[in-house]
Amino acid sequence: MSEFDAARSPGPRPAEGPHAGGEILLHEERADAPVRYPGQGRAAEQFVGRTVERVPVEEPRRRSGRGVSPWLVFVLLVIIAGLMFRLGLLSGGSVFDPDAVPRPVTPRGELAPAEQTVTEIYERVSPSVVHLVGRVPEYAIDSAGRRALIGERQVSGSGFIWNADGHVVTNAHVVADAEDLKVTLADGSTYSARPVGALPGRDIAVIKMINAPPVALVPIPIGESGNLRVGQAAFAIGSPFGLDQTLTTGVVSGLDRAIPSGSTNAEAAAVGPQRITGAIQTDAAINVGNSGGPLLDSAGRLIGMNTAIFTDNGGRSGGIGFAVPVDDLNRFVPELIRTGKVRPVGIGIGFVDDARMRRNLRRGLIPVPGAEVSFLLPGGAAERAGLLAPREEGNRRLPGDVIIAVDGQQIGSGSDLKDILTRRNAGETVELTIVRAGEPEPLTLDVTLQELPELEVP
Repeated sequence: MSEFDAARSPGPRPAEGPHAGGEILLHEERADAPVRYPGQGRAAEQFVGRTVERVPVEEPRRRSGRGVSPWLVFVLLVIIAGLMFRLGLLSGGSVFDPDAVPRPVTPRGELAPAEQTVTEIYERVSPSVVHLVGRVPEYAIDSAGRRALIGERQVSGSGFIWNADGHVVTNAHVVADAEDLKVTLADGSTYSARPVGALPGRDIAVIKMINAPPVALVPIPIGESGNLRVGQAAFAIGSPFGLDQTLTTGVVSGLDRAIPSGSTNAEAAAVGPQRITGAIQTDAAINVGNSGGPLLDSAGRLIGMNTAIFTDNGGRSGGIGFAVPVDDLNRFVPELIRTGKVRPVGIGIGFVDDARMRRNLRRGLIPVPGAEVSFLLPGGAAERAGLLAPREEGNRRLPGDVIIAVDGQQIGSGSDLKDILTRRNAGETVELTIVRAGEPEPLTLDVTLQELPELEVP
């Protein structure tokens, strides 16, 4: 199991996947703790579920003689009532000293500037943050080979309002396969929602609220992630453990992290890479249920979407959270809203998977690490630009070109190349630096990106 655990709040705990449906969290599963009773420990556990055999006990014989006089009991009760009356317990009066007064309150004064900043951010942005719940049906195949519903699990997480049309952005792992989606706004009103589109390879999904009045919708302010600096303030708002509208604070702890996306192999083959690159690391507390919520800068602008936390083997948060950068959201969300999917962009090549490329490097079949070309899409951009796939030359089989840089940015694998090209648009031109068998020096080729009918999978 992955160490990464995702930040979506389970109803009953969902299957691991980014957050159970998959929050991505990185952790190992542990057995549920036994039921215990406060102050009793193991003795109580051994007692529960065990029938206690009753042993007949001989009742003690009544002692002969006179009992307590009823008149004596009456006199004692009268005395007690008199004392209670004098103390005010029977008359409704207070037992406290009427002359006692509380100490005067020391005036608070204005909040410190740092506190004012935080409270203003929360008051301004929290109306844009929503709480999501849904249910995921679970099926099994019966003895006759029929698909049968065997139950369902509840899922929940966070999200934020993207526009006044009611589109909400959240993590793909929060709403994957979910039905009967409900969105609760900051004012407590709840609306049904339907899926619009998802990009599981980047853990991004868009849903749309149904019949939500525009006056109730407050779109979140959009920032940028390309110029973030380690150490600047970061603020997270979400629904950890179902506690909606929770604010936590911290800093940007790291940049350009690569984390698992939580997508399955089938999803990766259909929509994108299996990892999120360029992720923002933060120490602002992120827990189960924060998935899909916003990460903000000190101006209250969206800089990322919280998606995963790092946990120890016991499932406790290690104080390290990750967010999808807002630049990715601003690149993909409009396309998801418009078409429900993201058309892959590339140069029309397939490349050797990273593990095989490293084996080829160790065996000396290629000279340097990079994106090793395995085939070219006929008539595609790469073929037109002059890239070469593996080929026969005389009695030798030469490997395909190895791409080692894009626009001067070094890459070390095919995954690196895919990450870079995914953020580009069709029609853009990139300069590739390649190493070619038989050529003493690296070559440069200009290639224009194109929309692809499917991902470049070797």
